[in-house]
Amino acid sequence: MIREFHGIVLKNIKFSENDRILTVFTKERGKISVMAKNAASKKSKVIAQTSTFSYSYFCLYPGKNFYTLKSADYIKSFPGLQTDLERLSFASYISELVDIFYEDKMEEPITFNLIIYILDLLQKEKLEKLSFITLAFMLKLLGISGIIPDFSGCSICSATNDEYYILDFDSGSILCSKCTMKHFSMNKITSKQLDLINKLTYVNVNDIKNMSFDVFTLEECNNMIVILNNYITYTLHRKTNSFKFLSDMLELK
Repeated sequence: MIREFHGIVLKNIKFSENDRILTVFTKERGKISVMAKNAASKKSKVIAQTSTFSYSYFCLYPGKNFYTLKSADYIKSFPGLQTDLERLSFASYISELVDIFYEDKMEEPITFNLIIYILDLLQKEKLEKLSFITLAFMLKLLGISGIIPDFSGCSICSATNDEYYILDFDSGSILCSKCTMKHFSMNKITSKQLDLINKLTYVNVNDIKNMSFDVFTLEECNNMIVILNNYITYTLHRKTNSFKFLSDMLELK
């Protein structure tokens, strides 16, 4: 029986000369694996539909370990991501985040819609805004998954006006400078960064494109991306390979 899905291609891996294995995040079934036979041949009619970041309508044959592609109709692509290395690196990172956050067949339509919206922003917005968009996506994904740290105030004394805080990975909360006994500089969050986090955590995702980040520096945002990436790695026990490329390009520390 043929199954039909709306899906975004997160990964396209070479299986043989012409065959590809796709990781597709679908609206109806969550993350699935798809064998796309002859998808890369010169005569293939689905090269564009099965490329990374493509949003397509898939007709698939179900199988034991993966689906097999019957046909795919193109819905939307994000060409701006493929022609700019910086945009591509951000898009690759958020796609891999989705891949490690979700096991196969975990349906999550909110995340599905979020990916489409964020990929569109990454290809259209100014380069200096991409880090803020990515940080917003990370916070939204953490919130949807139920593992977002508690940034409301110090988890011990409830202080909200300290100069800086430490993100404690074990408890998933922040500690003020007075309550923490060990100051790990890599996990240090300034009060200004905390303002940025709270601003992005509670904003409606559709309003991100209209937000101004002039009061925050790009360095402050990028440092938060590093901290949250480390938190995700620690919490999920999985790391993203694409983050090294992103961090090297942006000189993240």
